[in-house]
Amino acid sequence: MKTFSNHQPATIEKVGDGTHYYNYGIKQTERPREDEQEPAQEFEYQSVRIYGELTAENILKAVLRERRDEAEEMDLVNRYNSYVLGISDNEADLTDYQAYLQEIKQTKEMVQVDLDAYQAAGE
Repeated sequence: MKTFSNHQPATIEKVGDGTHYYNYGIKQTERPREDEQEPAQEFEYQSVRIYGELTAENILKAVLRERRDEAEEMDLVNRYNSYVLGISDNEADLTDYQAYLQEIKQTKEMVQVDLDAYQAAGE
């Protein structure tokens, strides 16, 4: 979920009910003010809620599911399989799936780096 804040969020935040927020893609932006003063600084980022144990696998699942629902994911897999089996000759079925696998790899690496930093900080 795209989120905005006036303060830089922590990458991982305890909610207090046993869940956590995982905030990623954090970037500082400027928002124009109505009174024509200097633009206000704010942070724009993606945020997902993590239920259960705070593990890289649970964070990864939450991030991937936020980006794409199960039906969209199965559609990518089915189109890829159709291409591999020769049922489809649409090369996009192959390249879309390869891009999805690359997205998973990059997300997995991002999550692990963030979780390692969080744990190293003693959280």
